[in-house]
Amino acid sequence: MNKSIVIAIDIWPDCGAVSSIIKITNIIKPEAFLLATYGDDGKRPECQEYHPFIRDKIQVYTEELIPSTYETIDFRINRTNKPTDNKAAEEILLLEKSFNFDNIIMMGGGWNECLHQRSYGIFNLKQTLPHKNILVNEYTVIPKQKFSGKETYIKGIKFFHV
Repeated sequence: MNKSIVIAIDIWPDCGAVSSIIKITNIIKPEAFLLATYGDDGKRPECQEYHPFIRDKIQVYTEELIPSTYETIDFRINRTNKPTDNKAAEEILLLEKSFNFDNIIMMGGGWNECLHQRSYGIFNLKQTLPHKNILVNEYTVIPKQKFSGKETYIKGIKFFHV
């Protein structure tokens, strides 16, 4: 059986997918639910009041990922579509050492800017861990997307490979 982790990027209280994220996560029971939250300016948000309410409802191990880019001032808005830098690759490889998984399930928003281009986003994950499956579900990304292509089912929930 394939094991999974969830990387949840920029889940804000009013994002519209929180209830689906909680429900699907609790059904599929991943190895870990990992929060990666970025402020509008790319820096770590000072106010993360949504974490307790989401963490209290997730029934698996949760952890907040703290990207090293929070520590610098030259990263602009903490988004990339360039080759993965060494520090981002090290952080991603640490996930592989810390958890036993075959699938990375991406949740949160925004679909293009954040889920793809943040330091723990799809772009960097594909470059650093090309041997892992990166999966999404249409109800757990913002804005809601219509996906097609290769499908994988985990406990009856449909995910698409990206």
